[in-house]
Amino acid sequence: MERNPDLYSGKSRDEIFPDGTYNSKESGKTAEPGCHRSDAAEIHTAGIGHAGRTRNLACSGATTDDILTNEYRGEKPQIQQLDSLLRSADVDTVVVSIGGNDLDLSGLVEDCAKKYFSAGVIGGTCDGANPLAKPDAPEYTSLQEKVGKVLTKVRETFKDRGKTQPRIILQGYPRPIAKKEDLRPIPSVSSRYQNLGYPFKDESVDLLQQVSKHLNNALRKAASLASVNYLDTTEAFQGHELGHKNSVLQVKDGETSDGRAKGKYGPESLEWTRWVDNLGVIGDEQRKRESLHPNYLGTQSEAACLTSFIKQMTKTGAHYTGTCHIGKADGAKQAGPDQTVAAVTEETPRTGIHR
Repeated sequence: MERNPDLYSGKSRDEIFPDGTYNSKESGKTAEPGCHRSDAAEIHTAGIGHAGRTRNLACSGATTDDILTNEYRGEKPQIQQLDSLLRSADVDTVVVSIGGNDLDLSGLVEDCAKKYFSAGVIGGTCDGANPLAKPDAPEYTSLQEKVGKVLTKVRETFKDRGKTQPRIILQGYPRPIAKKEDLRPIPSVSSRYQNLGYPFKDESVDLLQQVSKHLNNALRKAASLASVNYLDTTEAFQGHELGHKNSVLQVKDGETSDGRAKGKYGPESLEWTRWVDNLGVIGDEQRKRESLHPNYLGTQSEAACLTSFIKQMTKTGAHYTGTCHIGKADGAKQAGPDQTVAAVTEETPRTGIHR
């Protein structure tokens, strides 16, 4: 967006994030360092029937403990913020996205990036020996339990306030980087960052993909055990991940391109996630925090999938599992982010004796 503000929407970076809403500006909340809440966040743009009446309590870097018990970035635990909201408002849908920070995924990504730049050096943590590469790693079991406590506490908060139980949706994580076999052609592995903003060797890519899969499986299990709805967003950016051969990362005309595309492109042709920025050489801390997060197009895709999911949740008391995928535009090779939809199945209630 910042490289060509009027590319597809006519909105500049400042219009999407007015008055510095990277940082929280709400009454009683800190403005620095802030929770980096975007006005374009998925919860605000999803078509859930209450335009202008959504609240985003999420906070950049928060863990399950920060939802339940800890003050974080100068704010009260999110569950307390939810409780305060329920004193004056009725809430019918709660969307929870949590877990990646409990596993310190940002630290793992940073390790992988550092390994990329240390060519010829053997070692580091970003390889198949990392414990998170195993699907049965105890970290995933622990995470599943922590997420379950969050979901239980959400229900208890509504009950304690005498409110009708909400529709709860636990949401997984999209895949932000292209698989190694789907990368745009470039001269060599050593030029991936220069050309793609993608500082990962093949073994690092394999590990990150494995961890992403195992994390989402743990979240799916947590949702099932808690009998809440689960939305798998793994493929929400499919074909538009960082470095994908079917998408482009635009640069301004006249700017050194490093093999990137010049000119104007529609959202169906662009990447929907941020490249890895500020690795101690360029940019600032804010840009580092944005790395591998959805850009404006990515949030649109997530919002479209969430909208599709909610519209298909037709039975009261039932719970559902949805899987995001990108539709096809008429006569177009690829669809835009507003055409992401959810394939939905109704889950069978668990009955009998369970351990």
